[in-house]
Amino acid sequence: MPTQPSERPPYANHLAAAAFGLIALACHLWGLDAKSLWGDEASTAWHSTYSVFELWTQPITHKPPLYYWLTQFFWSPGDGEFALRLPAALLGAAVVALCWPVGLLLGGRGTAFWLSLFTLLSDIHLHYSQEARHYILLTLGWMLLLLAMLRLLRNPLTPLTDRIGDLALWTIAALLMVHAHPVGLLYLAASQLAFWFGLLAARPIGWRIGLATSLLTLVATATLLPWMHLALVNAAGSFNWLQQPSAQQALIQWSSLFGARNLALLGGVPLALWGGIVLALISLGGLLVWLRRDRAVAVALLGLMILPPLTLWLTGFIKPVYMPRTIMPSHLLAMTGLALAVSALGARRWRITAGLALALVLATSAWAWRVGYQKEAWRDLATELQHRSRPGDIALVCENQLYRPLWFYLGDDMPRLLYLDRRKRRLWIWRPDLRRWRPFHPAPGEAPPQTFWLIDRLGHCPKQMDRILSFFTGRRYQPGPRWRGHALTLTPWREAGSLNRLHR
Repeated sequence: MPTQPSERPPYANHLAAAAFGLIALACHLWGLDAKSLWGDEASTAWHSTYSVFELWTQPITHKPPLYYWLTQFFWSPGDGEFALRLPAALLGAAVVALCWPVGLLLGGRGTAFWLSLFTLLSDIHLHYSQEARHYILLTLGWMLLLLAMLRLLRNPLTPLTDRIGDLALWTIAALLMVHAHPVGLLYLAASQLAFWFGLLAARPIGWRIGLATSLLTLVATATLLPWMHLALVNAAGSFNWLQQPSAQQALIQWSSLFGARNLALLGGVPLALWGGIVLALISLGGLLVWLRRDRAVAVALLGLMILPPLTLWLTGFIKPVYMPRTIMPSHLLAMTGLALAVSALGARRWRITAGLALALVLATSAWAWRVGYQKEAWRDLATELQHRSRPGDIALVCENQLYRPLWFYLGDDMPRLLYLDRRKRRLWIWRPDLRRWRPFHPAPGEAPPQTFWLIDRLGHCPKQMDRILSFFTGRRYQPGPRWRGHALTLTPWREAGSLNRLHR
């Protein structure tokens, strides 16, 4: 006699979670090194060359050291993009696997299936599972926190001695979040508030569970204090390039978390915008319907969907940190709402039809990301520079962080690199032995190079480079054929004659 769904052995759920995790890993590994890295990924590689002790004791980076430490187990200088991005692929697959137990707690195997499938197909989740940055580690921590939260909300009046495992899971999740990214602090605070809302919606209220999780959250946050002063040292220059969007723009970015963002690559921005709005309404509808089935859980989930992005947006009036990638863990709640909306349909054929329709939209957007999304073309630029430059040439950049992608691809073959600080009217030279920039002073009698290779990203370099080069060298340079890649250009400026040295 066939085993009924309700009678399935416990290991069946473990196998289902593992299956989704393995499928997700295969999707993440496919084409993992197909796209060139961009500047922030090169920063991950660069910071991973420092020891954990250096990252904890020196003002090297404004991100907590945990992800850099994890990267060191998979990547070392000389390896390529695949090894650098492998930790993200593994973490992203683990998140998909965790969707199964979360879905089981919410609505059974049907909800678990749709939540796992939708997260697997999420374009944002795929994106950050193939990018060597901290956000997918934050996502894993938040998923573990959600799992602990749901378990605690099932019976909030259970004695604390019987919830040691769930409280330990909460602590691990909180530690991952605060050590993954500075935004994790805001996410953790907003999540704790959402959990309290869920407890208040339950009757009677589990005060002891709420106070215990609040205390554990504070303890987890306190573990970051020894490093926090270094973050504050770097904070002044870390986020000044992020612009606080308007409320309308913030709403548009929030709607992109629901899985239609990359439809813009197929049908333009209006298609992605309206697709995101429709998916957002379906997801919110799924959470609202769940209020009738489990008020405490539904209230907590609504808080988790709304409070973290809202908190980030509000902090932008103090220090702007609201960007799509900093709110991307909220895509998990977006997918949860979609799964609950499908599960709320009465007839099985309607659940299957609606679920497959949503999966098709999500898969189309994810496919559009694979075939249409481009990163900064540093790989091609490095190859072009390596083939065309000659000994004695100098590469010139207008942003001081651009040495990192060049270092990633060229290593010891990187030519001499100068940084043009137009505001201070100074040149800085990169010193690999010191791992920092130093003021550039030509040696006595040293002639200027015959060719400067100007590397420009997103048009940040000034237009009148001929006057600037003449100012520093006293000679006249003319541009040669320009190479263009996505977001990058490489222009040779060759000596055309000498001029009287301009005086400062």
